[in-house]
This record gives sequence, structure tokens and C-alpha cells, in this order.
Amino acid sequence: MKRSFYNEQRERGNFFFPVEYHYVTNHHPRYNMPYHWHIQYEILRVLQGHIVISVDDEEYTVKQGEILFIPEGAVHGGKAFLEDTIYECIVFDKKLFETDIGESGMLQKFFDHQIIINKHYTAKQTVIKKLVWLMFRTIKNQYEGFEYIVKGSILTFFGLVLKNKLYTLSLTNFANNNQRNIHKLKKSLPLNRNII
Repeated sequence: MKRSFYNEQRERGNFFFPVEYHYVTNHHPRYNMPYHWHIQYEILRVLQGHIVISVDDEEYTVKQGEILFIPEGAVHGGKAFLEDTIYECIVFDKKLFETDIGESGMLQKFFDHQIIINKHYTAKQTVIKKLVWLMFRTIKNQYEGFEYIVKGSILTFFGLVLKNKLYTLSLTNFANNNQRNIHKLKKSLPLNRNII
């Protein structure tokens, strides 16, 4: 079966806080997520039901209470299998950390894909789950100062990934491979088409 892939070429959030939040029910136009890619990172959590998502040809069944981390440039899409499935997404640009990258070589290792973060987090990773739940609750409510808590939660997520060794070290030159893959996709995609 031939799949169509689309590049989401749009800004997330705003210049000062490039983070976007989505609450997805069966009434949402992207309930069944079309295959696409973007230059931002994405954290998805399932509140109810389950969704099967492919990330660069690897398939994950993400159930209620579970989390999926999608790196930038990864082609991903999926299908919710129950009518009452509800999931949420936070999409963030690494520009959020521009002032932090110079201070920590470790962040740059994440962004250069020298460190490959595990994608699927189940209920066993309770510390990650509590943190991600705080992140989503905060961005959903948007009380005063929420931006600091969301940014801090994402940084803490990276810290917990390191502390708990929830990653692998890359054996390939991701930057070159990723640029080649993106170049191939760009040649075959209608780049002006945006997906919500």
C-alpha cells in the first residue's frame, strides 16, 4: 500500500514559546493521524482507548496512560482503534532551548541525534508519567507562568531520560542521513500543503 507523507511546515506556538498543544477526540479532523513529518519534537499521551502509530516504519501500540516521544524529522501517523479514544499532543521546537544549548553540550547531543531517546513509555516508567502528566495539565490550563513549567518539564524529561538510561547511542551520522531523507521527501511532497 502506498502512503502519502506530508511535511507540516508551520510555526508552533509563537516566537517566544514555540510549543503547541492538541486535544484529540473522534470529532477532531486528525483523529486518525495521516502520515506526516515536521521539524519539531512531539510528545503524545493517550487518555482513553489506544492508538497504533508508526514512527519511521516502527509500529507502537500506545494504550491508555502511555506516552510516545516522536523525534523531529520522523515520518509518523496512525489510527485510533476505539471510537472513544482520546489522546493529546505537545509539539515543541528546539528553538525553545536556544539560550540553553550553549550552556549544555548534552542538549546538543539530543538535538544532533547522537543520543536516541526511547519512544514508548508505559506505566512502568512512573516518574516519566508523572512529569508528562504535569506538563500536559500545565499547558492545558495555561495559568500564569505556565511557559516556565512546560519548558522546565521538557528539560526534566531529557534529564530523566539520561538518569534512567532511556536512550541508545547513535551508531550512524544522523545529520547526514536525516538531511538526505528530508531532501528525498521534499522532492516528492506538496510542500505548501499544511495539516492541522
